[in-house]
Amino acid sequence: MDGILPLISRLTVPKFNFKPKAKVVVDTAKLDLLAHIKETQIRLTALRSAFENEVNFDLIDIYILEIDALERQFSYLLKQAKIQCISAF
Repeated sequence: MDGILPLISRLTVPKFNFKPKAKVVVDTAKLDLLAHIKETQIRLTALRSAFENEVNFDLIDIYILEIDALERQFSYLLKQAKIQCISAF
């Protein structure tokens, strides 16, 4: 019995050829635009809900103006996403 070291030196260790993963390039501008679109959509939904439940005429006028402004902003953001060929799916 010469010991375990000669036995271990005769073992063959399989070699694995690991390929490095491709680097994922994240365009933060596109992600920011998508986040801004989602935020605008949520705010628009909340404003529409508040508008439906409001009884004060002065506040109704304010909600109408805010909804109109957010709809225009939402439309602009969607156009920008289309120009940049951004898709959320």
